[in-house]
Amino acid sequence: MKEKLQELFADVLGQTLGEEELTRDNAAWDSLAHLNVVLAIEEEFGVDIPPEDFQALHSDLSTIIKYLETRV
Repeated sequence: MKEKLQELFADVLGQTLGEEELTRDNAAWDSLAHLNVVLAIEEEFGVDIPPEDFQALHSDLSTIIKYLETRV
């Protein structure tokens, strides 16, 4: 799952980033990119992410993985 998410981020952000670089502090991960990340996650993993969870997912890769493990 981690590798797939890193590929997804690379596609959306246009750059390959390591796990430690995938944090909300990364300038490339702005609000529009985050929306695109959420939509790509929904499509890739076949989940529906409610809007109230969007902000919680704008944190880091491990948080997203933990969230998806409860959904997939």
